[in-house]
Amino acid sequence: GPWEAVSSDSRPTEFCESSKAVYHDLVYVIGGFLCDFNRVTSAIQMLNTTSGIWRTVAHLPPTAAKTHHGAAVSQDGTWLYLVSGQLGPGCTPGTAESWAVRFVGKRQTKKTVWVRLPDLPEIRYAPSAYVDANALHIIGGAGPNRQDPRSDHYALPLNPSGRPSKAGWFRVGTVPGGGADSAGSAVLRGRAFRFGGQHGHPPAVNVLYDNNVQCQASPEVAHAQVYRRPLAQTSLEQGEAKGWAPVAPLPWPASHIGLAT
Repeated sequence: GPWEAVSSDSRPTEFCESSKAVYHDLVYVIGGFLCDFNRVTSAIQMLNTTSGIWRTVAHLPPTAAKTHHGAAVSQDGTWLYLVSGQLGPGCTPGTAESWAVRFVGKRQTKKTVWVRLPDLPEIRYAPSAYVDANALHIIGGAGPNRQDPRSDHYALPLNPSGRPSKAGWFRVGTVPGGGADSAGSAVLRGRAFRFGGQHGHPPAVNVLYDNNVQCQASPEVAHAQVYRRPLAQTSLEQGEAKGWAPVAPLPWPASHIGLAT
């Protein structure tokens, strides 16, 4: 059907390049730049798409990344997971530090409870994330220098309740195509998808303010490729691979589409 406009009048604040996670009719927008790109926010905002109402539901821990996370929600909607990302504004360095918070979905607690996850084996900027079969999965992203794409696929076991287990991350394999950051992702019909993305991010610089000049130093190349991977309990179609495999590409290259739902 046709597109229709949805009022955003109730949204608390406008941010850019936030991270996103979805659970049923709830959309979580995590951190991000204030849109001069020289400031960041720790706010986690939630949109109830049924009521059309936004509200701020939590704030990120002081040492957590504020932008470029990998973000996903547990299968029962009680945990929000945030993995790696960028600490400050502009093109500042990243962190491998990762977190989970229990407040998501219909079972929101009156007090947010943060749990520290094991650090990702290496810093990632703008990876994609999803949950499958009691494991949190992280794919792609830019590496520690904020420029070089990574194709690694990591997983972190979860307890049946969704609470992170004490086991660490393990490497599942790689995604074809050489890796990308700032891609779109979704879980549909028993399969995880990654759409587009880019490589060639500007480099990380140790400048906290007015660093947009440094952020223009690297050419960025957008991707049109789309890859899919069956979830653990999905019956394979005839000829379908168990791992990541290419499917029909996007009509045009697209990056910074991680907030698309």
